[in-house]
Amino acid sequence: MPLVVRAFPLRGSLTDLHQFAAELKGRRAGDAARFYRHYGVERESWHLQHTAAGPWVIAVTELADPVEAAPRFADATEAFHLWNKSQVEA
Repeated sequence: MPLVVRAFPLRGSLTDLHQFAAELKGRRAGDAARFYRHYGVERESWHLQHTAAGPWVIAVTELADPVEAAPRFADATEAFHLWNKSQVEA
């Protein structure tokens, strides 16, 4: 499966990032699993890179068809999808 690697500066705090991850693994785990299946995600990992400009998050996603998934994600309007986008963009 293709890998998509994204890197972006952490805009919020490390605490916010940890809370987001805890939500995905805890109370919103079922929604997260359905979300990943919807886009054909096989695996995803996040890595924190400390730089002179501050922390960066590097996300590595293994998914079936990144070309097909990207516009679907951009156009998504389901509640969990919107919440996920708001967390990632914060």
